[in-house]
Order: sequence, then C-alpha cells, then structure tokens
Amino acid sequence: MIVTTPEKWDVITRKSSDRSLSMLVKLLIIDEVHLLNDDRGPVIEALVARTLRQVESTQSMIRIVGLSVTLPNYLEVAQFLRVNSETGLFFFDSSYRPVPLAQQYIGIRLVV
Repeated sequence: MIVTTPEKWDVITRKSSDRSLSMLVKLLIIDEVHLLNDDRGPVIEALVARTLRQVESTQSMIRIVGLSVTLPNYLEVAQFLRVNSETGLFFFDSSYRPVPLAQQYIGIRLVV
C-alpha cells in the first residue's frame, strides 16, 4: 500500500523510463476528487491520464476510484475517469443517511 499526495505520486510516475513502482499499483484511490476544479486539478488530471495510458499500453488492470463528499457534477467526473455509469458509478444521496439532514435558510434584515 502506498499512501501519498497527488503531487508526490506525480513526481514518482512522471519518469517513463522507471515504471517499477507504478507497475505494482492495481488500485488508485483519489480522495477529494472535486479538487479537479482547484489548484491541484491539473496534477490529478495528469495522474488519471497517465494511469489510463499505462492501462492501455500494458493491458494491465488498474482500478481508479474517485471519492468526494461534495461533488455535484459526479456524472462528468465519472465520465472523465471512464467509469461505466451502469455498473461502476456509486452515488450516495441523503437517503443513505441514518439521520436526515435539515437545511434552513435564515434571512436577516439589516435596519440602517
């Protein structure tokens, strides 16, 4: 098991001549995948593209799992990760919570 940040894994896997460590990986878990739309997004995108290219060139199976608590565009991210939306996409909405969440909007009127 290798636990690392996307930036560190990017450095490790960037050299195409040394694939010894990356060839051992069979599961890539990207936590906070919603950071694709943040400063770290290009690094995550490069990692996914590099991993998918490795799968295609070596015909080895590497599962990519993207995790996020706040991901409104999960279908687009799933498409980017090449997830089969019928069998490989898992979306847990509020119905899975044992205690339902309540959402309230409270307006405050300012008197000047």
